[in-house]
Amino acid sequence: MPRHPKRLALLGWSVLLTLYVGYTIYYNVGPFDVAQKLADFLRHHPLGPLLYVMLYAVRPIFFFSATALTVIGGALYGPWLGTVLVIVGANLSALVAYTLAHTFGASVVEERTSARVQPYIDRMRARAFETILILRFMFLPYDAVNYTAGILRIPRRAFLAATAIGSIPGTLSFVLFGTSVEGGVQPQRPTLNPPMLALSAILFLTSLLLSWYIRARERNQVPPSNT
Repeated sequence: MPRHPKRLALLGWSVLLTLYVGYTIYYNVGPFDVAQKLADFLRHHPLGPLLYVMLYAVRPIFFFSATALTVIGGALYGPWLGTVLVIVGANLSALVAYTLAHTFGASVVEERTSARVQPYIDRMRARAFETILILRFMFLPYDAVNYTAGILRIPRRAFLAATAIGSIPGTLSFVLFGTSVEGGVQPQRPTLNPPMLALSAILFLTSLLLSWYIRARERNQVPPSNT
């Protein structure tokens, strides 16, 4: 990509982020307030599900919480439609964040990476699918994984495939948590549906166990280093 389009894109990103931050400061609203307003808007809009996916896709531009939007999806659209919408939106947002980091940060990292760190990066690239899968199962911050993968030039196909598979337990867990909040996203104290909450917790623990199993298998398969 030529330098001038890169700079224009970065400027556009900076303007959008500044407007969002300015809005939160001017109206003195926090992430929960923004989530509440989004939920109210989507609940009453005839194109709510489509807008929800679009908002989820561009969410990384504003560094808005993926977990918050996932819970909102469950609260607004229930376990079935909510899960489908979150999966589509989350994978699109992962691609957006990966592309931003790959476009603007990868070349800088390549120039400044030391010889001592490079072998670890090369190993991550060689075992990209397993690495990203483990990180997804571990519930590490969603955008941190996306941006890191883009900056380190993790192969795109492996990144997207591992994200699509590895995000499923977490998606189901947080969507079910949102579904367990009876009455949807409301400012008053919510009531919880115990069966849905229990199933959410089980899926959360299952994801952590899967990450432990894959890491253990990887350690057994990788020969010890002679260095």
